[in-house]
Amino acid sequence: MLIWMMRIGIKMDDFINMTHYIDGDRPDEINVKRSGAFNISLIKRLTEESVSDDWDIAKHEWRTTGNVWYIPMHAPAYRLPEHHQNAHPKECICGHAIAWHFEIENTENGNLEILGSEHIANWMIIRHLKEIKGIPADAITEERIIEWIKESVKTMKAEWWWSEYGDDWEEFFNEVKELDLRINVRSKGNYYDHETKRYEKHWAIAKTKVGSLGKMASVVWRWNHPDNPRRQIETRGYPNEQLWKDVQLLYARMEKFNEELDRKDAERAERIAIVEEEKTKQQAELEARRQALREKANQIREETGQEYDDEALMEACRYYDIPAFTIDMGKNSWENKFLNDMRNRIVNRRELSEKQLNALLNIIDPTSTNEVEATDKQVRYIKRLGGEVPDGLTKSEASEMIGELLKNR
Repeated sequence: MLIWMMRIGIKMDDFINMTHYIDGDRPDEINVKRSGAFNISLIKRLTEESVSDDWDIAKHEWRTTGNVWYIPMHAPAYRLPEHHQNAHPKECICGHAIAWHFEIENTENGNLEILGSEHIANWMIIRHLKEIKGIPADAITEERIIEWIKESVKTMKAEWWWSEYGDDWEEFFNEVKELDLRINVRSKGNYYDHETKRYEKHWAIAKTKVGSLGKMASVVWRWNHPDNPRRQIETRGYPNEQLWKDVQLLYARMEKFNEELDRKDAERAERIAIVEEEKTKQQAELEARRQALREKANQIREETGQEYDDEALMEACRYYDIPAFTIDMGKNSWENKFLNDMRNRIVNRRELSEKQLNALLNIIDPTSTNEVEATDKQVRYIKRLGGEVPDGLTKSEASEMIGELLKNR
């Protein structure tokens, strides 16, 4: 940042926090105050630089060259050509201080001079409207001048801005644009993240600085976001002062912001690793319990001589990935009756609902609660806390969600 400012010879306060200048102090403003087409000092000085001594003739010797330079009041004038530096740098020919330097030339003797935006605007517009458009002088209103400025001077300023700062803008913007979309965002509620198994904040692009994590509106949104109908790349052609300032500030804070994002990314990755590890552990435990039940069923068959009297039950057990069971594996008469009902359903080729399947597994293996569907009470409580209940939520997952929701209250 400092190297760049030294290279272009401007302090940050000069360009970013610009104070008032007489003739259109900001790069995107030009004042037009027609207190008279040209003041006495301007007429006197330009006449002296002309071939003719008659102002009415001399004024027609001058025209704009199209060269324009913007130099903040406290910046050195070295960017002006040498002959202008040796004349009256940072002053209009009439004597008042200027930031915008518009060059004009005398087509009769080749003299070059500098005018401020107030006079160059009048000079260009009044001459054009009178001589080309044929509009009487008393009909040239402020509205006509302003309209001309918008059409004629805007392009000149944009071309100048890009010639002066275009390379730096491209470098800075390309460096910060990805960071901007993660920092200059605002919270837009929570959502349940199935990877982290907890509620996370939902972030949306910050269209204003209100609520922005980075304390500013998104620079991407303001400059070239396709969803922004007022993006400056289309409406202006070059960034305004505030956008240029914010891009530089964001660039200066890149290291700090990237460190914060790295910490968040690392915490998320660690959380996902823990969730995956726990999931793997639960799956291994579940498979171990299923294997133990299979062995128990084989033991019962060997000890009692009881065989499953049809292949349908065996096939269904394999289909549902549950161990073979007997109707006397329940802890009470209701469970035994339920087991008998499930056995009859399977034998008769009737599909089991997810709820029935979970209940069956819970009876066969009372220690297994990981695959049991969340209770209605858990579901109602999650909704009261503002959460969204995903499909297939289990009791253990519901407990985790309730805990996370309570933490975020």
